[in-house]
Amino acid sequence: MQRTKNVMPFLLGLKSSRASGRLPIVLLMLLFCLGELTGAVSSCVPVGNDILRRSAELFFRNRAGCTFIETLVNSFSGPFLLMLACLFLGFGAVSMPAELLVPFFHGLGIGVMLADMNAAYGLKGTLVSTVFILPFAVLSAFIVLIAARESFSMSFLSAKRLLGLDKSDAGTVKLYLTKFLVLFASLGVLSLADSLVTYFFAGLWSGFLGI
Repeated sequence: MQRTKNVMPFLLGLKSSRASGRLPIVLLMLLFCLGELTGAVSSCVPVGNDILRRSAELFFRNRAGCTFIETLVNSFSGPFLLMLACLFLGFGAVSMPAELLVPFFHGLGIGVMLADMNAAYGLKGTLVSTVFILPFAVLSAFIVLIAARESFSMSFLSAKRLLGLDKSDAGTVKLYLTKFLVLFASLGVLSLADSLVTYFFAGLWSGFLGI
């Protein structure tokens, strides 16, 4: 019986220590980078420079024309929905494949946006992306990756419970929820900073691009 307990974690594909350690976060980072690369490559498909330019113009006009609260909601909502999905997926033992798609999907959106800016405005687009878009994109991606890792670890524990290999109490769930509460708060602070930058400088960058 003891030998069976030692073997069963391997049937899940990972040891418990690895599920909560470095391997998941490295895997999630690779998936995020893959999503970003996929988004950038997909934007290179010939669809017309005018379409790319209109997409970038719409992005800046929406930001420059929004109130501070609207900008805050727009900045917060995207990563928030992905993190909320991670939160609920973590309670399912079979949710691990879906959790791996979260960083890929997030990277896909960032890759498309950055590639569109560069394709539509060249060097100016690269500069604006680096200063205006990339900092929030990178920091929000880091928070989403942590959320996906916690979700993955919780799903792994759920699978172990089903197999009778783990007897975690309600404290585990409480800690899990507390971690997500901290992540949501961190995203809120980051979105607030992004909204302040947008509120004061979106018009400046729009003028720089000639929009």
